[in-house]
Amino acid sequence: MIMETGHWVSGDNPFDGVPRNEWYPANRFSANDRNPNYEAFKKGLAQQTKLAKADEMSPRVTLGTHSWCDDAGNALQEVWVKRHCLHPDWV
Repeated sequence: MIMETGHWVSGDNPFDGVPRNEWYPANRFSANDRNPNYEAFKKGLAQQTKLAKADEMSPRVTLGTHSWCDDAGNALQEVWVKRHCLHPDWV
């Protein structure tokens, strides 16, 4: 699950010795956790969705957040996810 959702700290291949076709990185973007920005969210989602569609080895898009994002920021981003990311063929 960690590999499939694109969660790791850093690096192109965080799992030494695991080939790219087995760890399928997600196309990650963020919307500024400390002060969530709607335009940054839309721009990042559009860019990473385009990249995901063009790369059969990495068809995922992941919104990255951090522990310092407060409840209000998380709630705001949840509204954006519901508005832009709820599609029948998306997980």
